[in-house]
Amino acid sequence: MEPLQSDRIHRAESADGTEIAGRVFGAGPPLVLVHGGFGDGETSWRFLLPFMQQFTCYCPSLRSRGLSAEHSDHSVDRLVGDVVHFADSIGEPVGLFGHSSGGLLSLMASQRAERIAAVSAFEPGPFHELVSDEIVQGFRDTIRRAAEAAEDGRLADAALVSFEGIALVNDEELKVIRATGSADIVAPNIPPFLRDADGLIGNPTPALESIDVPVLLMEGTRTNPYFTDLVRQLAGRIPDARVCRIEGAGHMGPLLAADGVAAELTAFFADVLAPA
Repeated sequence: MEPLQSDRIHRAESADGTEIAGRVFGAGPPLVLVHGGFGDGETSWRFLLPFMQQFTCYCPSLRSRGLSAEHSDHSVDRLVGDVVHFADSIGEPVGLFGHSSGGLLSLMASQRAERIAAVSAFEPGPFHELVSDEIVQGFRDTIRRAAEAAEDGRLADAALVSFEGIALVNDEELKVIRATGSADIVAPNIPPFLRDADGLIGNPTPALESIDVPVLLMEGTRTNPYFTDLVRQLAGRIPDARVCRIEGAGHMGPLLAADGVAAELTAFFADVLAPA
């Protein structure tokens, strides 16, 4: 999967001086796309972007990935700060769409940023206080096995372990991941993912009730029940939230059901970001 190319690159400085950068595509109201844990701004949106050209799509990579600078501090506060400072640096009201852990960071960023007008999140997480101890322990076991594989230099194996045990991909998604070599593509992001996961797995659930922008929560119809339950709980806590389901999608919906995800994003953000 070759990265989509654009000569337009937007750069911002996070609170600790780390440069956060991403390519820019399309024209129209600004929409920032926040990738999930194994992803980066260079590869995560390849299938979604062709459907989103009516927006100016900013595709940043979080720290230590893609075009962004390396940094050892991957605490949740720093990751949220990366999103906040990048979004605010655009200088006008923006929409924010996050996938998986990128959805969690996007929801948290909306509580701190000045320029975020609306947020959509596809199966955000992890919110460990909203699920059973058994699930949280399963995540911790997966992180341990992925870390062991990474220490042995087997980054693609670590990625496959993470796809199965963290993203909880369904059987069809796993076949596509294997057939397309996706584990090899995301392998360079495994070390920063493991640093992210250290904080994300144990991070207290934010005060979702204080989110004061419109929120669209998305889930697939063929996703793991964990995500379905989590989305329902989030919708009950966020004041202005609604839920939509993407037919046939699992957790990798923004990649493998991009047309359906794009249709919902377009309808949501076209209204919220319409010029006054």
